[in-house]
Amino acid sequence: GDETYVLESTKGSVPENRKSRHRGGHSGKRGISHDRICIVTTTDRNEHEIFSAVGSSKPTTSIIDDFLSKHIEKGSIVYVDGAACYNNLANTAECKVKHLIGHESYNRVEHLNTVNSIHSMIKRIYAYYRGVATKYLNRYMALFIFMRRLKDMDSSEKSEKLIGTIKWFHCHITRKSLKEEHLFTVHAEN
Repeated sequence: GDETYVLESTKGSVPENRKSRHRGGHSGKRGISHDRICIVTTTDRNEHEIFSAVGSSKPTTSIIDDFLSKHIEKGSIVYVDGAACYNNLANTAECKVKHLIGHESYNRVEHLNTVNSIHSMIKRIYAYYRGVATKYLNRYMALFIFMRRLKDMDSSEKSEKLIGTIKWFHCHITRKSLKEEHLFTVHAEN
């Protein structure tokens, strides 16, 4: 697991506590600040993934424990960067936490390369949408996970997967509308 950060956004409404930023604008503060929203990203060898905005600035130990402990199987090894907020996770989730500090500590089995590529994908798609209002960020994170699951499928497989997922919800969709809508154009860049 690891975190990435995106700039807080009130896209579509007027911010109350700061001046509006124009497209492509940046924070007036350097580094990680309360202007940045933390997105914790996790994946395992079976491609079970969780991306979630957990608040502004760096996550605390309690946020990480609450967020991850229920998703980690007892006895697992969790690979993380050097952040101290993961230290208590070993006790809470009854797992082993291994810190990989920098690329020099990576090897063929122990690395954060997949998580780093997820961060790149999030930033790329986030930029494509020209930012996302913070209040909708977790909805987009769910969409990004779904897009990753479809990345190696052809169009007909994507349509079948989408129909299979949507049938559990109360909405109406037809194969014809799927063919006419360009649902996966952003994903094609990956």
